[in-house]
Amino acid sequence: MATTKAKESENDLAKGSVSSAYSLIALQILSRLATFTLNQLLLRLASPKVFGTAAIQLDLLLSTVLFLSREGVRNALLRVPRETSSSIQVVNVSTLPVLIGSPLALGLTLGYRAIASPATRAQPHFDEAILIYALAALLDLLSEPLHNRAQSQMRFNIRVRAEGAGIIARSVCTVAALAIAGEKWSLLAFAGGQLAYAGSVLFSYIMAFRNEGIQLVPRRAQEQGKSTVPFDSGSFKLALTMTGQSVFKHFLTEGDRIVVSRVSPLEDQGGYAVASNYGSLVARILFQPIEESSRLYFSKILSPKSTTESKSKEETPVPVSKASLTQATTTLESILFLHSHLALALTTLLAPLIPFLSAFLLPPRYRSTAAPRILRAYCAYIPAMGANGILEAFVHATASPAQLKIQARWMIFFSLTFVAVVTLGASGLLGVEWDDTMLVWANVVNLGSRALYGWIFAKGYFGERGGDSVSFKNVRPCIPGIVAFGLSAIVARWSEMNFDQRGQRFKHAGLCIGCGVVSLVICLWVDRMRFLDMFKAIQGRKKVD
Repeated sequence: MATTKAKESENDLAKGSVSSAYSLIALQILSRLATFTLNQLLLRLASPKVFGTAAIQLDLLLSTVLFLSREGVRNALLRVPRETSSSIQVVNVSTLPVLIGSPLALGLTLGYRAIASPATRAQPHFDEAILIYALAALLDLLSEPLHNRAQSQMRFNIRVRAEGAGIIARSVCTVAALAIAGEKWSLLAFAGGQLAYAGSVLFSYIMAFRNEGIQLVPRRAQEQGKSTVPFDSGSFKLALTMTGQSVFKHFLTEGDRIVVSRVSPLEDQGGYAVASNYGSLVARILFQPIEESSRLYFSKILSPKSTTESKSKEETPVPVSKASLTQATTTLESILFLHSHLALALTTLLAPLIPFLSAFLLPPRYRSTAAPRILRAYCAYIPAMGANGILEAFVHATASPAQLKIQARWMIFFSLTFVAVVTLGASGLLGVEWDDTMLVWANVVNLGSRALYGWIFAKGYFGERGGDSVSFKNVRPCIPGIVAFGLSAIVARWSEMNFDQRGQRFKHAGLCIGCGVVSLVICLWVDRMRFLDMFKAIQGRKKVD
């Protein structure tokens, strides 16, 4: 009976994770389509100078406050068993982001105002814009307890509705303000759009939970009629550990924007922002939902029953059932297997298509900037980002506080390496001409190093618990497929050099797409049984849903 219940629980987790992935992918498609449409309009309504300030500097300020305030808390609460997730002490932990974010927003806003360049500060309504961005961050953090409740209960439709409404509100507000108010009010238009997003998300969550009780701030916890510690100790400590680690992760993730915001002119920042927005479309649509769903799935199926059971480095690993280990190994290998095929296609065939695509995506004044070269570099950046996201999701879902501290030390090492490479490159000591694309390549190396650490951790995790360790053979494409994509890459680059005239570019695009289809068909045919098994598993879970 116990075994049957365990299997049902694992199937529910798998079902919920698949549902999560579909919902989040749908949300990201909506988000990116809205962002794509918004960008096309903004490029024609806002100057590169304003676009660079908003999309690089102000957005970096916002993301820093949000990420450092809530990332650690979100990851810690994913490990809380569903039966205890509604206790006052656990819910109080979910209110920490706004408590952390309030002083953080104040300090970062004042700090950014002090170090902003004179050209940035001279823009109309700059001070008002950064204040509105800080307010939007706090309003966004106020909805965190409800976001975490929806995640814990696997009610992903609530999040999709909330963030979808926010995306639409931001897009409409920003474009309308720019079109009506004009160039002078551009920064306030971007700030108003972000405030509309945060307000819409909070309102949607409140409406979704209005009949179930809403708690947005900490409450006094009582035990047997007496006041007790207001926060669940295990979740609180884990949240603090992960929050500290998020500082390094955020620096590594946003390192390129930090450097660009400090060393590049505002016009060049606009070009970099445009290229990075387009370049991250695939990453945000596919990899971010998969990363979040994987973190949720592995947190529930492999984490101990209580966050207080975390072990120190000297203690034996927390026992996990053989069935859970097998299912987790299969799931991780399957996700990486699918990712490796997408990575192969992006690196071999999308890069030669960038000149063709740039003619449609970039306005004429952006084509002479570094934007096309940055887009090409993103063809390597996106696969590295995806692999790192999947493997870091596994690490954050399963690592003990002691293991997270070890990872934090490696994060420090990766951070220092990134700083050293960027500093040496910008100074010319590496012997290469430095431009903004080098930041993307430095990030590729950084993400690859972090992914390697996650892979080594995963192999050790399963090996220590007596499970089947993940194998590189099980995640790479088949050899005939690799050869086919390699030959296709040679043909695509030959085509790029020979069909570079305007009238021949469609021939080039058709040849690249044809090579990609043939290579993919070879992969599907050789590994048809594995693809079929994965398809049946997904369809089965969807039917159960």
